Amino acid sequence: MKSILKFILPGLCLFYFTNGFSQDPETKICSEFWAEVNFSDICSLSPSHFDFRGENDRCNADSNDAYPYDERIYIRVYNHFYEADALQEYQDEKDYAQTVDGYMLVNDLGDDAFATRKVQLGKLDSVIIEIVKDTFTIQIEVRGNYANNSNNCFSPDTVFDFARLVADGL
Repeated sequence: MKSILKFILPGLCLFYFTNGFSQDPETKICSEFWAEVNFSDICSLSPSHFDFRGENDRCNADSNDAYPYDERIYIRVYNHFYEADALQEYQDEKDYAQTVDGYMLVNDLGDDAFATRKVQLGKLDSVIIEIVKDTFTIQIEVRGNYANNSNNCFSPDTVFDFARLVADGL
């Protein structure tokens, strides 16, 4: 009896500690995520203005031909499943971005955020916004059109309101 317990007890302990404490990271279903983003809160945008790609955990959106403004938008949301992994990618991007003109920290976006922004003639020329929130990294890139008479949705400041809408969907 004791010899059987010597083999069974360690096996049960091993099973308990490897399976009893493991937690499956939460998967993000892209269609559910995009449904949570209130695009219409900015410039009367709608989901029909974007092409969505990805099913789970890697969610992408690009402005399409129905997008009624002159700038172009690219959004990437990536689930790293672990906060440490998300923070590492964010930090790597931040380390590089600090060497680029237009680098700035952004408050009240996710857990931490920064941007590299270029403004020409008072209009948004381009911005790349990087956000880390929980296990997710979000990248929003807007290529503006600063030419005279351009029809832009975003100003150099309202682009951050749009980023906040995307981050709040998580």
